[in-house]
Amino acid sequence: MRGTPPVLAKARDYLAEHGTVSFSIITRYEILRGLKAKNAIVQLRAFDRLCAGSQIVPLTDGAVVKASEIYAELRRRGEYPARKDLPPFRRARRRGSRGGIY
Repeated sequence: MRGTPPVLAKARDYLAEHGTVSFSIITRYEILRGLKAKNAIVQLRAFDRLCAGSQIVPLTDGAVVKASEIYAELRRRGEYPARKDLPPFRRARRRGSRGGIY
């Protein structure tokens, strides 16, 4: 999204090989929230065009179950995901907010 030459080159190579881009609905959310927070209208339009021609992988129950298993195993070993990898509602709760999904 930032237009850096190495990223663009890798994206072109990937598209040449696979024909389309696939990413998760969570990635879509994260990019959208960042662009909307910055009111980045031009980038939002470009991202909408990218999404229209991409495969957006949904969040399924199976993915949630697997993610919870990975998290539990990491926690048992004392390894925690980076703060940026926690869902936003978990971060809000850790800061003491009572709002959100909980």
